[in-house]
Amino acid sequence: MAYGLLVLICCAVCLLMRIPRLNRFRYAGLMVMLAMMAAVSALRSSDVGTDGAMYMQVFHHPGSCRRHGFEIGYCLTNYAIHWLGSYIVLLILENVLLYGIIGLFICRYIKKRWWGFSCLMLFGTRTFFMAMNISRQYIAVALCMLAFMLYERKHARLALCLVLLAITFHITSIVILLIPAVEWWQRRARRFEIQSTVVIVMAFAMQFLDYGGIISWIAGFVPKYRHYQHDSLMGNTGTSMVWVLYTLAVSSAFIVYVWRRRKLADCFDCEDETAQSGHESLLLAGALICVTMTDAFAGVDTLSRMSVFFVMFFIWLLTALLSTFGQRVQIAVELLVLAVSFLICYRQVYVRGNFGVLPYKMFFE
Repeated sequence: MAYGLLVLICCAVCLLMRIPRLNRFRYAGLMVMLAMMAAVSALRSSDVGTDGAMYMQVFHHPGSCRRHGFEIGYCLTNYAIHWLGSYIVLLILENVLLYGIIGLFICRYIKKRWWGFSCLMLFGTRTFFMAMNISRQYIAVALCMLAFMLYERKHARLALCLVLLAITFHITSIVILLIPAVEWWQRRARRFEIQSTVVIVMAFAMQFLDYGGIISWIAGFVPKYRHYQHDSLMGNTGTSMVWVLYTLAVSSAFIVYVWRRRKLADCFDCEDETAQSGHESLLLAGALICVTMTDAFAGVDTLSRMSVFFVMFFIWLLTALLSTFGQRVQIAVELLVLAVSFLICYRQVYVRGNFGVLPYKMFFE
């Protein structure tokens, strides 16, 4: 009930933001939607989320943090807040950080017309629900997004320091360093459209390989990840029909965008500003990494979680793709994307019970 009401309110705010006379209130609308998401997530009970009870236990017994295999940065933060406040304080800080930086990302890189759509896609991509399950990884996600914004503004050293800090919260944060490498390749590729399409097709084909068992066998040799060796999260479920269609849609969005971008550039007989613009090429690099990881790691949840660092780049990609269509087509495609993504979200959260976020309870219940 709480989630449905939250989504309905966000949809209503999104519609109000589209009214021309209310354009000046778009900042307020964006803040309202993100603040509601942060509040619902921060005020949740420890029973909400698959790992909620474990994080609560670690908070009350901070000395056990390292024994759970958590990184030193999270353990130190957990220890400090343990003596300064309650568990709810930790959740509030996590969510203010996450949704505050998401708001900065949206304001800086996404056109105002698509601010409401971007917030709704936080539900459509299940980001809102996953963030209530793997807390320390989403602290790292927020730090990496901030590092990206600093890197894009030519503050490379400070950005690197933030990435290193993020690694102390979740070691998978290192994947964010792929963005400069992919952007370098993108700038020097003669036909990036062809090359990126080939990469995505190869990644899409990988989900049909049963490599979950191989990876779990390798995990047995790494003490920190040995508990994953017989974990159900290492099983391959990516070849289910739903995930095949989902990854096909995700892949198609990227491929259609890069080819439409090329076509539009050729029509206007000028340099493609999207390709040459610094932040646009970096955003496209992040989107490519997101799509590739989503395809290649579909069904192997412990690996597919790495793609969460790039979800906002994919949301940017969707808004950039929508912007290439005429107004009527924009509305139709936007509604289609929202409808399909919400149906997939409903299936995962309400039908399959993924992420352990049902039933929703507040911390005082």
